[in-house]
Amino acid sequence: MKTNIQELWGISGYDYYLRLGTYGNQDFSVDANGKKYKFSLQSKTATFVIARDENVLGTLDLMPLMLKLKKRKISPMFHLNLPQEEMVAEGRTGNVAVKMLFSEVHMRERNAKIELTSANADVLMKIRD
Repeated sequence: MKTNIQELWGISGYDYYLRLGTYGNQDFSVDANGKKYKFSLQSKTATFVIARDENVLGTLDLMPLMLKLKKRKISPMFHLNLPQEEMVAEGRTGNVAVKMLFSEVHMRERNAKIELTSANADVLMKIRD
């Protein structure tokens, strides 16, 4: 059996891993260590929101990545085949550090604004109490 490994990523420095597959605005809730976490991908603002026990801990603005991908557009549906390192969004906000490694990103332009319509990503998070 032949396997196809693209790249190997180190994940040291992160506490949590989440596989994200979403279409449009979706919320995901997970219980971990006695706390309830909620993750939300906001399509119109291209923002990933992390909350714990109903309190927003941090957000990651995905718009810079969306704009970069728009510039690389090669088809009307923004379907791209790019190296993994170009499909990464990361940042630190509040008590949260987030790194999102996208395998798929689908977006559309409406009224001169980009909307994130769906995405598949591996999400790494470091959350301080």
